[in-house]
Amino acid sequence: MKSRHKVIGAVFLAVLFFVILLKSTGYEEAWHFWNIPTMSPHFADIRVITHAAESRALGLDPMFENPADPWQRPLNYPYVWQLLFLFGINQDHTTILGIVVILSFLVGICLLLPNASNGTLVIVFAAVLSPAALLGMERGNIDLFLFFLAVLSVIAMQKSPLLSAIVVFGGFMLKLFPIFGWLVLGRMEKPKFIRFTLVALGLVLIHLFVTLQDIMAINQATPRGSFLSYGINVFWMSMAEVNPDLEASAKFYCRLFAFVIMVFAFSFLLRKSSFQEKPCDPLSLDAFRAGSAIYVGTFLLGNNWDYRLVFLILTLPQLISWTKNRSTLALVSKALITAIVIAFWHMIIVKLLNPWENGYLIGFIIDELANWLVFGGLAFLLAWSAPAWLKESLRNMNSTASPPPLPARPSK
Repeated sequence: MKSRHKVIGAVFLAVLFFVILLKSTGYEEAWHFWNIPTMSPHFADIRVITHAAESRALGLDPMFENPADPWQRPLNYPYVWQLLFLFGINQDHTTILGIVVILSFLVGICLLLPNASNGTLVIVFAAVLSPAALLGMERGNIDLFLFFLAVLSVIAMQKSPLLSAIVVFGGFMLKLFPIFGWLVLGRMEKPKFIRFTLVALGLVLIHLFVTLQDIMAINQATPRGSFLSYGINVFWMSMAEVNPDLEASAKFYCRLFAFVIMVFAFSFLLRKSSFQEKPCDPLSLDAFRAGSAIYVGTFLLGNNWDYRLVFLILTLPQLISWTKNRSTLALVSKALITAIVIAFWHMIIVKLLNPWENGYLIGFIIDELANWLVFGGLAFLLAWSAPAWLKESLRNMNSTASPPPLPARPSK
């Protein structure tokens, strides 16, 4: 049986299982089984877009006033999403758009795994059916569609780097953070990569300058918290909730720790390594670079809701492949896969620990340790597996910047 057929079959069974669960237990109970807090009406996140059409029809700017939204939330998406209103999209289309978002995510899973082993399928679907991924489905969050675009950029890279770059930039236009996935182009030759990157950088700067006011409004309207989240800000914000006096010191040490991790990871770009790209499956390696860069980049941005963990699925095929090596790389990869699974399933861990004294706190600490391990491990592997031309260029720059050695003292 071809592995693509196995993936499609697994997706079908997963959807069938969840539909049966919804029918047999009811909407609320089905989601609570995974310890996912629900919002009513359903597909709450996509409603901020569809209901914004009603506010726009009233002559209001939904990025600042969105009274049609059930929770009165301002529209915290770039202006390009309002182009949907020209096609008559409104709150009546919420359900169909939510289903399209979920289906795009599942199609992305099928496209990502053309030659997956049974072990890879088990680990990937452990992520797909996790509370973190299902949270995105319950909310109807656009990040699931952006995952689909990230997969398309990986597939396009196998045929046309230009098309891959266009897809990545399209994701950036929709929600900014997918630009971290630009590292999917790392397999290109140095001159072409530099040309593509300079053009993209210019376009990014122009877009940010033109939409700066909108970006500031989006940033102001986007809710952030320490619950169901990952990122550099999550731990210190949680400490501040326990004791406000801890906020300043916790924030400082979190940022210092992240800085040390990034410096340590960057140092591997200046070292010679035995990494070779040829033994790696190009699709898996490109997906790993895109997924790792998105996770590391969003982690450094601050707070991210857990449904954004779905981009870690991009890293799994390559990590699983590396576990077959007999080296430190295999141990690092196994540790990362374990931490990723914990991050995806931490809401179930919290649910199981809740009856214990301080159970929630223990679950939170386990989740934070997993997220920081994933951050550090992926930053290291991203640098270690960087293209040879990039490492060589940085080493040459470093050797040029280093002062010449002192002349030897003459012997007496």
